[in-house]
Amino acid sequence: MKTLLKIALVMFTIFGIADAGYLTYMRVNGLVPPCNPNFQCEDVLASPWSSIGPFPLSALGLLFYSTFFILAVLNFVDVQSLKLGSYNVRMTTAVAAIGTFGMLFSGYLLLLMGVILQAWCLYCLISAAICFTLGGLSLTQYFLAKKVTPDAM
Repeated sequence: MKTLLKIALVMFTIFGIADAGYLTYMRVNGLVPPCNPNFQCEDVLASPWSSIGPFPLSALGLLFYSTFFILAVLNFVDVQSLKLGSYNVRMTTAVAAIGTFGMLFSGYLLLLMGVILQAWCLYCLISAAICFTLGGLSLTQYFLAKKVTPDAM
């Protein structure tokens, strides 16, 4: 079960890199990705909410998924902790923290699409599904590890 969770974390980060990478490539080249007629991808991807300052959210998503990928690979090869400055952070805690952040930020973006923009982007929904899956997997791993070693958390 532990190994399956670790493999799933790596695989879903790769899916996220592909999605965010594609959107970033399209944005940098001034292109709008093809979209299903039931979605309003162009409205969402061209909205003022699609960037934070000069950075498109897809590029920040690519950074997020790439960082998560590195942590997921380190987690897969059984690195137990990370040294961040003077702190030692358990890998399961780091993975759960980034997974939770991804879920919360995706929830915020879904709220923006549904309430503010009233338009849905297929690629954004795929990314949100990936983020919620990564969050669920990372929290599952965290709580399973905590159950095994409660005093080490």
